Amino acid sequence: DLHSFPTRRSSDLKFDEAYDYFVRLKSAYPKYPGLNEAIASYLEQNALALYQTKQHDRALALLITLSQHNPTYPTLPDDVNKVASDIILRYLHEGNYAAARRVLDVWKSQFATATAKGATDWQQRFEQAAERQIAEANRLVEQKQYIPARKSVSRALAIWPTLDSAKPVLDRIAREFPFVTVGVLETSPRQAPRRIDDWATLRASRL
Repeated sequence: DLHSFPTRRSSDLKFDEAYDYFVRLKSAYPKYPGLNEAIASYLEQNALALYQTKQHDRALALLITLSQHNPTYPTLPDDVNKVASDIILRYLHEGNYAAARRVLDVWKSQFATATAKGATDWQQRFEQAAERQIAEANRLVEQKQYIPARKSVSRALAIWPTLDSAKPVLDRIAREFPFVTVGVLETSPRQAPRRIDDWATLRASRL
């Protein structure tokens, strides 16, 4: 019948063909019994197939569509947790904290409260990792190792930019070890010749 045909096609992983049939059914028979459930199942199967082929971003996009179609779909929380967590881990392995946080933001904003519970756990992991860097910075400050301490704070803010505990450490470093960062346009030569018409040479030469 009209309902079982696209469902069968989606189970055979012919998602593009199944999509066309679902669009036609939704337009011609919007109240057809079981149609909404079949569409939800189709979206989940398509998302999981993309996930299996490492197309995690596309899989997450389809799960967003599923959430908009049926935010209480029973297996949606587990699906989102699996796909979004893998994307976050991939970015973390690359050291791309900003991209990982963007995925977390999508997770929290695009899914229902019940579905986004896993995002809360991830946020806590981000915050805890950042706090460990702040603890390391405090330890280094006590040892008056201010430059490594500042780097630890920078790592903490890269992980979680809104961390409240970072500012007091930076303020203390600024009080105890004030310094100025100077930007230059040219690298210094390894062996600076004696000349006054080259700023990079002047910067590296003895007065």
